[in-house]
This record gives sequence, structure tokens and C-alpha cells, in this order.
Amino acid sequence: NVAMGLEYVQNEWPLYRQILATTCEEHRHDAERIHELVQRGELTEAAKMTHTLKSVLGTIGATPAQGLAVQLEKALKGPESKPDPEQAELLATAFAKAFATVISSAMTVLRHGKQGTDQDVSSHNPS
Repeated sequence: NVAMGLEYVQNEWPLYRQILATTCEEHRHDAERIHELVQRGELTEAAKMTHTLKSVLGTIGATPAQGLAVQLEKALKGPESKPDPEQAELLATAFAKAFATVISSAMTVLRHGKQGTDQDVSSHNPS
């Protein structure tokens, strides 16, 4: 939700654009890496990366993907510090797909400039 992301940065389009660009450049493959870490059983490292992306997603207004990140982080840490690897695997797969959509949507918004702010960076499905 671009409007939500812009609200977070007090409607400063250049700052929001910079955050989107940084997200695309620096975090583009992070969800895939998280999935790989989960598959290898490196749940602590996967939880750290998930926590970072959860914050980034909130900043840009990608709330559905952020919600998946919250669920994934909980599965990775588990209640009483007992992770749930099976649930983490399922959520990591779903999160990787959702995050890929966020990146695609963010790139669309970046290409179209401020007039593209009617795009929803959390659920845009490019044709």
C-alpha cells in the first residue's frame, strides 16, 4: 500500500522512492535466502533475516507480506524458544512468493514515478 508507505515517511516521495530502491537493490534475494536457510536448518539466522525484512515491509506499506514475515518469525523462534521447522518451511515458501510480488510491485512503482503511487506494493500482480 503505497499510501501507507508514504504516510510512514510523512509523504516525502523522494525518501519513499529511495527506500523502495534500497529494498529492491539490497533485499531482492533475501526471502529466497531465508527459504534456503530454513531448508538447511539454520533457523536462528533465518529468524534474524526475517526480522529485518518484517521491518522493511512495514516501512514500505507491504502489510500482507509483513504479516507472513511475522508468522514466519514466530515459527522460526517457536514458543518457549522451540522452533517449528515444518511450519517454518511452509511459511518460508509462502513468504518467498509474497516477497517476490512485493519486489516486482516496488519496481513497477519506481518505473512509473509518483504517478504510479496508486500501485499496491504488497499485492500487485504484474501481467
